[in-house]
Amino acid sequence: MDPADYEITGRPFQYGTGRPLTDEDRAFLKGLLDTYWKPMAMDFGRTGKYPEGTLTHSEVERLASLIRECRLPTSIGPGMFSLPGYSMAVYDSPEPKGMLVEKPEVLFVLMNSHMKWDREERDVNHQKSWIFFTGFTHSPDNLTLLDYYGIGRPEPRERYDY
Repeated sequence: MDPADYEITGRPFQYGTGRPLTDEDRAFLKGLLDTYWKPMAMDFGRTGKYPEGTLTHSEVERLASLIRECRLPTSIGPGMFSLPGYSMAVYDSPEPKGMLVEKPEVLFVLMNSHMKWDREERDVNHQKSWIFFTGFTHSPDNLTLLDYYGIGRPEPRERYDY
């Protein structure tokens, strides 16, 4: 897949007016989680998950559409373990219960290793991932959602590099 297939503009994505996630949407997100995050054994008997594989163009498009249409909050983070780069957490957007606003659960974490760039140099791919992810995470609509749900706003880029 050509990276030009992704919207790499450096401009914030525009969010829709919001609609609830359907059961089909939730099944899609659960399927992504099960397919692209594999269990692994860790120290001291703990278990965790690690990213594996690359999403198809249609999966990335559907995920991006769900984020925009359902006004799902996103946050940017660093890579993990020996996987340098960036990650983007996609959160649920639950309806408030009265005056109580609960911190939403993470539905999926998209790593730059999940993106099927054209396998150029690592630094070029990291830059493309940063631009794509921050189109969501740094958009005015998303910043409003982060504030509403009490999720921290993005830090400067150098805080995520290592």
